[in-house]
Amino acid sequence: MRFVKKVIAEDRFAVVGTVLALSAILFLFLLPLFGNGIPKTHDSVAQIARFSAYYQSIRDGQIPPRWAGNLNYGFGSPVLSFFYPLAGYLASIVYATGLFSLEAVFKLLLGIFFVGCGLSFFFWQRKSGTPIAILGALLYSLSPYQFINLYVRGDIGELAASCFAPLVLWAVDESAEKTHQAAFLWGGLFIGLLILSHNIASIMFLAVIGLYTVYIFSSLGNEKRLRFVIRVSGMFLLGFGLSAFFWLPAFVERKYTLGTLFVGSMYQNHFLTLPSLIVKPWGFAPDVAKPGGLSPQLGVGGTLIIITLFILFATRKVQKKSAVVFWTVIFIIGVILTVPISTIVWKMLPLIAMFQFPWRFFLIINLSSAAIIVELVKALKFKRRILYVLSAVAVVSTFPFLKVNGYETHADEYYHTYTGTTYFHGQTTPVWTAGDAGAFAKSPVEVIGGKGIVALLLKKSNLHVVQVMASEKVTILDNTVYFPGWRIYDENTKAEIPIQFQDPNHRGLITFSSSPGIHTITVAFTRTKIRTIGELISICSLFVVLVYWAYLLPRKKQYRKIT
Repeated sequence: MRFVKKVIAEDRFAVVGTVLALSAILFLFLLPLFGNGIPKTHDSVAQIARFSAYYQSIRDGQIPPRWAGNLNYGFGSPVLSFFYPLAGYLASIVYATGLFSLEAVFKLLLGIFFVGCGLSFFFWQRKSGTPIAILGALLYSLSPYQFINLYVRGDIGELAASCFAPLVLWAVDESAEKTHQAAFLWGGLFIGLLILSHNIASIMFLAVIGLYTVYIFSSLGNEKRLRFVIRVSGMFLLGFGLSAFFWLPAFVERKYTLGTLFVGSMYQNHFLTLPSLIVKPWGFAPDVAKPGGLSPQLGVGGTLIIITLFILFATRKVQKKSAVVFWTVIFIIGVILTVPISTIVWKMLPLIAMFQFPWRFFLIINLSSAAIIVELVKALKFKRRILYVLSAVAVVSTFPFLKVNGYETHADEYYHTYTGTTYFHGQTTPVWTAGDAGAFAKSPVEVIGGKGIVALLLKKSNLHVVQVMASEKVTILDNTVYFPGWRIYDENTKAEIPIQFQDPNHRGLITFSSSPGIHTITVAFTRTKIRTIGELISICSLFVVLVYWAYLLPRKKQYRKIT
């Protein structure tokens, strides 16, 4: 038993050392983040402003945050109900410590998720051998598309999703091999975090993970298949359950937004050409089809490694080809969906059309290409020094992508008073409005019919308290965009007041009537039925996690005593 303990201790020590070394290498590629301010990217300012909205909403008692009352020139927006919330939750927690500015929090999370991409891939492939896992981790985390998200787009959500996807694949493998009793729990948690990381990226990755699950199932013996199906099904149910508070209301309530109208055909202008998939001049503009546009690509280094390994693979007699075939098919599917030949697929499948940009499938291309290389080097049984040479090539070949387009900086107050909506294509604009606001209202509340006076006593993101003094029936305009969940109560009569939001002169804004006299009226953003259902599902799923963990903990302690 002492020998077993010694081996386990040595193995853990080696893993910790490898993780620290890998983290140090990846950290070097974060040095541009240490400039004065934040790199100028497509989404950074909007993302940070959304962080502020999350923080203010949580401070106002919105848990989970769904309504950003300060955005859209103070008219508010349901953006928090639909956009991937994980980064916003984490940012709010870190910012609440008072140790970091909003921009510093953004850069900190970018760095954590970037390094996390490499570490998660390493842990997934660790059983392939440390040198092989390191090679795969470097190829995955240092791919050109990761640098696009880091320094060109500032897309923290896709980086986060790229971090959790390999961990879900690890849980699938563990469920097949039964080497980790808590794989069911960890897999469910990772799926939940993946869904909360980024809407579109999670759909892409979950599709691949689903296919990978089928592939693993087909490779198992009949005696193991039923148990594997039960474990993985439970894992997926748990993950969807934990995140149901977000995705279920978002899915049901998206019919109240203009998202489909604005982004349904955007993909047509964002296809790539086959040559640009390999190499393309690095750019920072958003349009891939124009000079200076962003450049999703495999890169020369990654392309040479794949081609070389495939040539060697084809000329040698090797076993275990199925994994190479599987990941090659995934890779080819990803490539096809980025080029114009797939237009018919984009037209036939409305869900894919909502992905907006065909080049987003580089999320899948990156994952599958790194997995292909790992499987190829395993099959070819290279010596360790060759793996280190390939790792060096992977690192050096990424230096040309280590660029920023300058820096900008703003005080926290700029983000706290941000006037936009933090999105660019009307994705969560309510259908009843005439569009997003272009200026502040002259007053938060006003009388628009009858004779009376209205005063704002309290305004939070999810709660407005007004006092109405009227000699006759009056109509009040609360300059807030209406969305399901807003309700109005007369505190004097304890009665609910009907909301009107289709006044042609004030389209999509909250209006209501008040009887003569002095009234204190509360305008509150509350839970709808579907939001309540989603939150209850998540609470029940969390309860399952706690109960199952409590069941495993004493068994784990007993195992330690035996060994």
